[in-house]
Amino acid sequence: PGTRVLVPAHEAWHFGYDHTLTRVGVPESGGLDHTYPLRSEYPADHFYELPDEARRWIAALDGDGHGLAQTSTDLLRGRKLFRWGHGKGGRRWQEWLNGPGDGGYAEIQAGLARTQLEHVPLEAGAEFSWLES
Repeated sequence: PGTRVLVPAHEAWHFGYDHTLTRVGVPESGGLDHTYPLRSEYPADHFYELPDEARRWIAALDGDGHGLAQTSTDLLRGRKLFRWGHGKGGRRWQEWLNGPGDGGYAEIQAGLARTQLEHVPLEAGAEFSWLES
């Protein structure tokens, strides 16, 4: 449960599986630090509200600072954390994805829109281009 997700945001859109979208603080809301995805009981998405002037990045790091960092040019505006949670259903999905006893599962993602509840039109013949590492 030591994995932490870092992102240059002070707010996020929380989408819980009660199908409500709520603006929450980062790192904490409701008395829980959601930047530690394996501490949360229920599955949810956090779509981070990055300031317009902020560099676009997200990282998932263990307690020693090892992990994965993703950054991109500004076209990829969105950054997201998905977690299964440690409730009964979430644990079952994590075992199926990772294998029994392999720890928790969370995803960090980048996208064209701020959330996956939005879309960005792409006209016929047009293209999007970005760089990420």
